[in-house]
Amino acid sequence: MDYDRVQFGWSAYQQISEDLLGRRSVLSFHAETGDDPRKAPFYDRFYGGGIGTIRGFEYWGVSPRSGPFDDAVGGDYYMNGSIQYEFPLAEDFLRGVVFVDTADYEPDWHYGVIRIAAGFGVRLVLPFLGKQPLALDFGLPITQSRTDNLQVLSFSFGFSR
Repeated sequence: MDYDRVQFGWSAYQQISEDLLGRRSVLSFHAETGDDPRKAPFYDRFYGGGIGTIRGFEYWGVSPRSGPFDDAVGGDYYMNGSIQYEFPLAEDFLRGVVFVDTADYEPDWHYGVIRIAAGFGVRLVLPFLGKQPLALDFGLPITQSRTDNLQVLSFSFGFSR
């Protein structure tokens, strides 16, 4: 099956401060949008939830729904954005984050329920893991759809935003 997909992303980082040990506090911004005008198969559509999209929601927990069991079917259009402040907690291996995420996943090109979540987390970087961060985030939804699946705790290895 052939289909087209258009996605755009933008990220910006601003150093806020640097301590005497050279550890930086950074404010980051991220925005992303995508459109799938030819209806990709359900497994390759746009879904939201978790680290990388909107924390405070289950992986694939933000999606248009369909069918007798209200199953997640993925969106043809999405947008998400994040503002995050990251700062040192201990040495070079432990950092803290506070964030606000927002997202919307829809069956076509329009805005529906804009989800917003806020939270905090930690990043643990251990040298024997090759500088890849272990990320643990606690996200609390502020706005949500009645069909969204929530998940307060998100965990990842090697990826953090």
